Amino acid sequence: MTLLFTGAWLVVAAAIAVAMALTTVRVLRGPTSADRIVCLDLLAVLLVGSLAVVSHLTGQTVLLDVALVITASAFAGTLAMAARIADDGRDQA
Repeated sequence: MTLLFTGAWLVVAAAIAVAMALTTVRVLRGPTSADRIVCLDLLAVLLVGSLAVVSHLTGQTVLLDVALVITASAFAGTLAMAARIADDGRDQA
């Protein structure tokens, strides 16, 4: 890889790291459970993106399999928490 191309990937990795830090702050300060769930889902997406960047830079395609498992787990977790929030809201009405 050329130095410019590698530098571009490192800028992308830095941007993902900053986004992960800001999202973590939002998870900790989120006023509602729904906000926290959305932020945790965003963290999973950012983690998958960072795994894709590292996979490209290192040439280890096994990281893409790990990213696929994380994506499926995050999706299932988001659905479960959304169902729980919906059930809690129905009980209060």
